[in-house]
Amino acid sequence: MAALLLAVIPATSLNASVRVTTPDSEAAATADATIPTPPPKLLSGKPGPHLAWVPFSPNVRVNTPGGSPLNYQVEPTMVFNSNGKIFAGWKEAPTATAGGQRVSASYSNDGGLTWARNTIMPIANGGDLQSDPWMTVTRDDRVFFTRIEYNNFQGIAVTNTTDGVSWGTTWFYDDDPNFADKESAAHDAAGNLYWVWNTDSSTQDLAFTRTDDGGMTFAPRLIVSDLHGTIGGIVQVAPSGTVLATWWQYSTDNVMFDRSFDGGQTWGTDIRVNDIPGSAESPLGSDPIVLPAMVVAPNGTIYITWNDYRNGRPVGSPNGNSDIMVSHSADGGTTWSRAAKVNDDATIAPDFMPDVALDPFGVLHVAWEDDRIPGQHNIYYANSTDGGQTFGPNVRVSNVGTSTSYTRPGDYLAIESSPNGTIGVVWTDGRGADLDIYFASLPPFRYKLDTVPAGLDVQLDGITYTAPCFFNCPASATHTIGAPSPQVVGASRYTYNSWTDGGPQNHGITCGTTATFTARFDTEHQVTVTTNPPNLDVIVDGLTVTAPQTYWWPRASTHILATPSPQVYGTTRYLFRSWSDGGAQNHSVVIAAP
Repeated sequence: MAALLLAVIPATSLNASVRVTTPDSEAAATADATIPTPPPKLLSGKPGPHLAWVPFSPNVRVNTPGGSPLNYQVEPTMVFNSNGKIFAGWKEAPTATAGGQRVSASYSNDGGLTWARNTIMPIANGGDLQSDPWMTVTRDDRVFFTRIEYNNFQGIAVTNTTDGVSWGTTWFYDDDPNFADKESAAHDAAGNLYWVWNTDSSTQDLAFTRTDDGGMTFAPRLIVSDLHGTIGGIVQVAPSGTVLATWWQYSTDNVMFDRSFDGGQTWGTDIRVNDIPGSAESPLGSDPIVLPAMVVAPNGTIYITWNDYRNGRPVGSPNGNSDIMVSHSADGGTTWSRAAKVNDDATIAPDFMPDVALDPFGVLHVAWEDDRIPGQHNIYYANSTDGGQTFGPNVRVSNVGTSTSYTRPGDYLAIESSPNGTIGVVWTDGRGADLDIYFASLPPFRYKLDTVPAGLDVQLDGITYTAPCFFNCPASATHTIGAPSPQVVGASRYTYNSWTDGGPQNHGITCGTTATFTARFDTEHQVTVTTNPPNLDVIVDGLTVTAPQTYWWPRASTHILATPSPQVYGTTRYLFRSWSDGGAQNHSVVIAAP
């Protein structure tokens, strides 16, 4: 708006105006998209140390009833492909304690709600038996199903698929005269396949080989361990390409680690992982054996978990007080942190058979077999959002326990993360007439940060984004959200007012359900009152000032504008003619639109 005045001077007259500028109102900005809003963003979370209890989904049976001539399904393995499709495998046995006869597989296209009918894997050599299933997946979504074969021939077989329906050629690695036991597998970035296993011979060593052509040919077998007496080897490949191995050295009651910088051609000196020498023990024949698990983060940090007896064996509890421990290495395995205890029970019941996974947000997830409820095996879970230094409250995954009369519910369970952060757990379960494979999941939570007015800036863990922004938040992780203030966009200024959750301007949130957090801002517009010619007087809200004058006025506020007339300066007299908004010489304006 502008005021137009007539100035009278000798032989001359001038027009004068007063101009008031106001940018778009909040409503107009929303309707007209004056403030641009970019596409939603998927952000990588930055979890904090505080945790909350979150339940898992209902338990779902994986193996098809009547889908196998063998009644006992144990020792599951599992992977997610890049689209979130789940593949699971397991061992088929005639009794709860018998050796494996066959291995089977299934898959789920709906996040584990339903599973395809079992596929029994082919045998490479007639008359052989199968056991110890292990699944891996490459970056191009090819799933490899590795398992041992024994009886007539002793070795390891592998078959691969992309859909779980059609399986390729089965390839066999001959380890005669040794019995290959408890193998594990991993891929490097190129998809090459690495195996470690313990040779059930008089020396019980940890062996290694690799194949660069999917199993058609294998590199010569190498021995990884420096000492005899190993079992439960796990292999992984670091982002740098370094091949990593861990295992239980039962001859010394330690969890050991080694690495190869040349693709497995040579190995270094073994390094102890457990910080208390000899704490990884299983002294009684009825004790669960120590079977470590390992995962490596994108930044190269290595995490290893195992069951540990450092807290002693109370009198009268022959199998009690084993705990789940996690240690990590930030220097490629040269040094290892002090072990962190995962289970939080106050009982002396055994905790054993752990597995570990990392989600895309850097949260560490551990699942294990837990006997804290008397007479039952159950699956429990905990996570760490501070890099394995501390773990949150334990969560029961299995909603029905398995009787401890099953003294050996297999040797393995599996926990994995999908690309979107959904955590899946698969385990051996005895709620039915025999042992079956069950699955449960823990999805991440979808969070939205927004603003009113729309399109302003918000902060997540100190990083600024334009609202609305979206991020997946894993269960129990925490973030800090903030609302920068003031924010100036053109000739408008936005000052923080409140968050919809009632929190202060910058505050923490703990992820436990899908939610939207909206920051409300008060809107002010920059208003300039001026005259033409300049430097004449105007009256703004009763105060006489010399134009031009600039103000920040709240949206929808009312102000009184006037201009004295006539105004005389020297030999020139200025007479009011008009305001640019058509108002009277003295009138009110509402700050709502340009």
